[in-house]
Amino acid sequence: MRAIACIEPRAASRAAASRHEIPGGAGRNWGGRWRRTVARALLLVGGILNLAFAAFHVVLFRNIEASTTLSPSAKGLMHALNGAGTLFIVFFVVVSLFFRDDLLMTRLGKLTLGLVAALYLIRAAEEFFLFKFSPLIFGSCAVVGGLYVAILLMAIRGHSPTTGTQTAG
Repeated sequence: MRAIACIEPRAASRAAASRHEIPGGAGRNWGGRWRRTVARALLLVGGILNLAFAAFHVVLFRNIEASTTLSPSAKGLMHALNGAGTLFIVFFVVVSLFFRDDLLMTRLGKLTLGLVAALYLIRAAEEFFLFKFSPLIFGSCAVVGGLYVAILLMAIRGHSPTTGTQTAG
């Protein structure tokens, strides 16, 4: 009876390892490890893209101030919204560059990834309805939103939502 108990986990481990692309991974979660590595790399890319957006929004402060067509109250509103948006983007930079494991392995991190993706995808959609369409703004927001959706899906597939541990798939 004891010999059977020792053999069964090994067989289960080999069967689990055979489901992954990387051969020779008996007993290891190569699929989850690969997803985590790619997701961490994509978060680095997302952090750098968000840094570029933050720089753009800092420059936007001067453009708003230099505008001669906006009333003083409209300028104030634009500055307030731009300032709040810049703070959100700086938050995205910080968590994407320095808290990657937290984003990938905790429920709060996954919620944050979903909200970042939603913000950028909604902003891309707004180009059609609220602004004079800019392919550059639409494309950049859609790409960054899609990037964070991909990261979120990797995080969901790679980790258990309740325990924070990696799953076998």
